[in-house]
Amino acid sequence: MNSISRRRFLKISGATITATAAVTSLSSVVKGAKKVDEKTGKPIKGIQKIPTYCDVCFWKCGAIAYVK
Repeated sequence: MNSISRRRFLKISGATITATAAVTSLSSVVKGAKKVDEKTGKPIKGIQKIPTYCDVCFWKCGAIAYVK
């Protein structure tokens, strides 16, 4: 059986908690974001929300693309 040291367990636990906190705080920022034109600051009309995934690595992380 693979044994894990207490120190390694605490390192992994701390990293997991930190990553979860970062993702949770960033998701609220993204939800509140609006699609606006950078030059005028006005909302952009005709934007589609398309679910997709990243094909770079094995995990195939989910993503959402906003396109005109």
